Amino acid sequence: MLTYRRATPAQEGSFLVLLREKTGGYLEPTLRAMGMTWNAFAEMVRTVGEVRAIARGSATVGFVWIERRDGTLHVHGVALEPPFRGQGIGTALFRDLEEEFCASVTAIEL
Repeated sequence: MLTYRRATPAQEGSFLVLLREKTGGYLEPTLRAMGMTWNAFAEMVRTVGEVRAIARGSATVGFVWIERRDGTLHVHGVALEPPFRGQGIGTALFRDLEEEFCASVTAIEL
């Protein structure tokens, strides 16, 4: 069973590290093409929507960055700690998001 709680500022930093590692080098060139610096992106993560820590038992297994806007739940990013990848956590996360937000949004967008 997974549980979710708003990420602390330190956990938001961990999420950013995981995103940087997980994207295989395409995130930063994409940000540059958009005219956005890494620092501006990090600030957006901290101020747009919310980052939630994903826990299984007492272990933090990853993070999800979500924003509800215009009847849509935008999932801006999901990052799991390497030892927890490939275990169905992402699938469970999306089922949980669907259950939580089904009454308040018309779509979930990744």
